[in-house]
Parts: sequence; C-alpha cells; structure tokens
Amino acid sequence: MYISFGELLVDMIKKDGKFHPYPGGAPANFSVALARLGIKPKLIASVGKDSFGDMLIETIKKENINVNHIKRSDKKTTLVFIELKNAVPEFVFHRSADVDIKKEEISENIFIDVEGFHFGSLSLTENPVREALFHCLEIAKTYGILVSFSPNIRNDLWSKSLDEHLYEALKYVDVLIASENEFEYMFGNETMKNVSKKYNIKKIAVTRGKNGCILFSRTNRKIIQHPIFSVDVADTTGAGDAFAAGFVYSLLKNKNDEESIRFASAVAALSTTKNGAMSVLPKIKEVEFYLNKNKKIKK
Repeated sequence: MYISFGELLVDMIKKDGKFHPYPGGAPANFSVALARLGIKPKLIASVGKDSFGDMLIETIKKENINVNHIKRSDKKTTLVFIELKNAVPEFVFHRSADVDIKKEEISENIFIDVEGFHFGSLSLTENPVREALFHCLEIAKTYGILVSFSPNIRNDLWSKSLDEHLYEALKYVDVLIASENEFEYMFGNETMKNVSKKYNIKKIAVTRGKNGCILFSRTNRKIIQHPIFSVDVADTTGAGDAFAAGFVYSLLKNKNDEESIRFASAVAALSTTKNGAMSVLPKIKEVEFYLNKNKKIKK
C-alpha cells in the first residue's frame, strides 16, 4: 500500500476551441499510475460536494484506489485550465477544495501497513493543507516509511517566500523525482551528489525532456543516464507523474537502478501518446510489452 497526498482536481483541456474536463492532479495521477502497475494506493485529497467532485470520486473508485480519505469539502472542486501548445501544456489554476485538508482530519492509523508516502509541492503553497502535509511527513518518518517527492513548481502559484517550506520538506525525503528545471530552481548549480548528501536523499531522478533522464543513487555514488523513448507525442500533461510512479514501482519491486530508470522512462513515454493525464496512464502489461519490444534502448 502506498499513500499519495495532495490535489485531486479537474483538468479543463482546450481542444477544438472548447475546454473538456479530465480527472487530474499530480498526486492523483501518481496514484492511478501506481494502481495500473499493480500497487495498491491510498489517496488523501479533498474535492467539492459538486458534480465535478462526484466525477473524480467515481473515477478513482474505478481504478481500485482507496477513497476513504478523500474529503468532500464545502468548497468547490479545484479546476485547472490547460491549453496545449506543440503538445506542451500551459496552466491556469483555480484552486479551492484541494487546499481544504486539515491535520486533525488525518489519523496515524492511515499509515498502518503502508510502504510509502508520496507528495508534491502544491500542497506546500498554503494552509491548512501545508500543516496537514507536514503532519503526514512526521508520521511517515516515525513509522520508517519511504517518502517520495515530485515537485510541481508553477510560476503562477509559487513564490520565493515559499522556498523555506520546500527546503523543510526535503528533510523528510528519501526519493526525489524532479524535472531539470525544477532541480535547477531548487538547487541552482549544485550537483546531485551534493544535494543527496545535504538532505540525506537516497535517490534522485531528474527528467530532461528530449534528453531523457538521469539518476543518482547514494549507494552507487554514480550517475546513470537513459535516453528518451521515441513515441508520437500528443500531450505531455502528467508525464512527470507517470515517470514518478514507474520509478517508485521499480523501487518497491527491488529493481536495480538501470532497470528502474528504464521502466520509469517507458511508463512516462506511453503516457504521452494521447490527450489527458489520467486516462492514458499505461497498465503493467502494456509497459512490459513495450519494453520487450524496445530491448535495444538501454542507455
């Protein structure tokens, strides 16, 4: 069982001049991706008591994800308007219910028999959800649970004043999965090795778009590279969440570093072949078939 904490929302994706609703939210995408790979997730989130909230709950249920800890808030379900330009999304957020998670609503019992806890940076932007997140991080560390973190730094939601919360959260992190731009924002020119040592992070994976991805493991003390898989890209929304889920899945299955980064890259690539973030996430058999078909691409 793996807990994911944070936003479950509606992606309003512009297509043919109109906006169409799709289930989304980085931690929710991560949960669905894990579920389709065969890991049982729990999702701690908050949605409104509205039709969008109903749609999101039903979607998550169909993915066999534990929904007992998804709050029905009096606030409206959070919406994100997305316009694709050359398959790259531009975002406009209308936040509401996703930040309405309070620490007193979260029991330690949620963490019993849990292997890991995953979160993103949007939960650090304001209270009460930020206090609830740090409450969860404290519990996770008390229980010795693996903590994975995928920053999702958006210019319209993030300011330098929030950096202190970001660096405080990093103290709890075992596995960091970030884009190249996010890594540079957080650490400037610092090396992955120095960041690992400074924050006691066991593994750092950095995605680099067309340049593939790199992985630093504290145990091996070396950087491993993997090229991008070549697919027909329709929409990169949620590709980072898919990569994160693929990487965490590999860790839970005790794959080595080379296998882990290769598997995660395949999950991410397959997630970009259609529009939407959640609906196109691949199942384990699809990933395994794709990897078998592309055995020559290893490094």
